Amino acid sequence: MKLSQSTIIHILLAVVILASIPLLAMLLLKPGHSSLTPATWSAIFLTTIALILAGFLPSILRRRRGLPAMAPLSPSDVRISIITVVIGCGLSYYGAVTRQLWLMTIGIMLGPIVFAFRRPQKQ
Repeated sequence: MKLSQSTIIHILLAVVILASIPLLAMLLLKPGHSSLTPATWSAIFLTTIALILAGFLPSILRRRRGLPAMAPLSPSDVRISIITVVIGCGLSYYGAVTRQLWLMTIGIMLGPIVFAFRRPQKQ
């Protein structure tokens, strides 16, 4: 079975969203406490729903409006996306465990940072 690029991107989004849930819980857990309050769990749930909508809503709206499909990604862009997700999840996890919010933020923002400085590929 050959996966399409949109399927790969949705899988990467799912990995990032699923990884962000325990990281957010670890970051919000106060030292000395064994569990989070119901209000904190509600905030995590709402944040997760917002991440899911932010990740999948653009492609759903594009299909509903009948707009043409987005230009396909090059194989090098897909490889860089996968590498970025793996490294970003690792940085985010380490930042949450060590309670270094700046490191967790860099891990989360690594994808946009990488693609902001990536030069367009010549055809």
